[in-house]
Amino acid sequence: MQKAYDIIYKDRILIYSMEGMRIDDKDFDTIVKDFIFLVLKLIGPNLKNEFIQLYGNEETLMFNMAEFFNDKLENDQIRESTRNQIFQNEDVKIEE
Repeated sequence: MQKAYDIIYKDRILIYSMEGMRIDDKDFDTIVKDFIFLVLKLIGPNLKNEFIQLYGNEETLMFNMAEFFNDKLENDQIRESTRNQIFQNEDVKIEE
């Protein structure tokens, strides 16, 4: 999942993070689906079936993958750093 996250992050999310922006809901849903599809592609059908048995059904497996993605995205240090810089710059302009 980490490898898939890194690939999706660099390809689809990095630009938002560098600008300090959040992804709109429509794009976010598409990106999460792409992440899940990539994870399933990377693990292959045999491991996919093993994980489905572990989690009980495919929906629960996908839910857990989406939660992993959401957690990683919420802790995005690049976006947080950019937002802090933007807020600091605005504070300096206000004080001037």
